[in-house]
Amino acid sequence: MLPGTFLVSIRFRRGAGRIRELGVKPELEIFDSVHLNFALQMIGEGLIEEPPLFQPCFGIPSGAPAEVGVMKSWVELLPGGAGTSPVSIDRAMEFYRDLGMHPLRVRTEIEGFLSDRPQEALWRELLHLVDDGVATTEELDAAIVYGPGLRWAFKRFDTGAGRTLAENEKRRQRARRRNGQTS
Repeated sequence: MLPGTFLVSIRFRRGAGRIRELGVKPELEIFDSVHLNFALQMIGEGLIEEPPLFQPCFGIPSGAPAEVGVMKSWVELLPGGAGTSPVSIDRAMEFYRDLGMHPLRVRTEIEGFLSDRPQEALWRELLHLVDDGVATTEELDAAIVYGPGLRWAFKRFDTGAGRTLAENEKRRQRARRRNGQTS
């Protein structure tokens, strides 16, 4: 243990207890994995109310390195329901865009990954088609490869008309309104 670490630990625990007594939800600034581990320990001790709000500090002086491996390891350690500030989310998205990636903002916690959910729904439907004797797996593979697979970017997923999903939804809503349908 580093000199003074024990006293800092006591001070933080007392401070966390006082903040909780006052009904304030702290935003936990995390500059390195030691801070994250200590915050998780205080959450486990009930000193910080769940769900916690984290402010990860990557790529700034005295902060953790802005590296994918570090970010990924931190995300995996965060408890379910943990939140972060919009500024942190914006910075992370910018970081991943700079790496040539295409980050997506998920607005609520879900099971699994956003990109896997539609894939799983398609998989379930394909299994039903096989179980119901509608088609073989080979035929369904061909249906995907030579059908939507040729235009698979979902934003252009249409019967070839080249409209975005949002455009299709607007057209559908207008048609329903013209026909007097409300839902």
